[in-house]
Amino acid sequence: MSDEWKSFFYQLKKQIVSPFDSVIFVLYFTVFLVGIGGIGHWINISRALSDAPPEHGWFLVLESMCIFSITLGSAAIAEIVLKSKVNVVSDCSEKEPMDTILRFFYMSLFMVILSFSVVGLIQASNKNAGSFLYSIVAYLLCLFVWWIVNSDNPNLNSRFEMKKITHPDYSYMNDDSANTGFKL
Repeated sequence: MSDEWKSFFYQLKKQIVSPFDSVIFVLYFTVFLVGIGGIGHWINISRALSDAPPEHGWFLVLESMCIFSITLGSAAIAEIVLKSKVNVVSDCSEKEPMDTILRFFYMSLFMVILSFSVVGLIQASNKNAGSFLYSIVAYLLCLFVWWIVNSDNPNLNSRFEMKKITHPDYSYMNDDSANTGFKL
């Protein structure tokens, strides 16, 4: 395997694994992206579960998953474009080839998401059972693309450090020599 492939897989693995170090990233992804961002799915799922013939309701769930996939995939691609624009402005040196390869990989995945979403939408509107596969693959891929594209987002990757108490009235709490007992 060439060094370029090794570097590609290393960068991809790093972008997949590194967000797990940030509690904020994982919570944002779970609560806001999947939970609140996918509210249309949850509403349609509750409708499908409460309908007498639930098969029609499930096609609405699949349609909402396809639309969500297109929307979230578009947001991820916009993030890639904005990142590349910022890098060109802030760094006048020659771009790293790996950045270009990764951007091309993300955009290729977006084309797969778009294709699967459109086919899933068409099949779901025709009440075809094949829409399940297309919709779920598009949905999982869009979440994956968003995850790796935003893996280095500084707003979602803050790491907390424990700080010593610096309040002036409690300065003795940071002094190890003052831990001799009760003081007035």
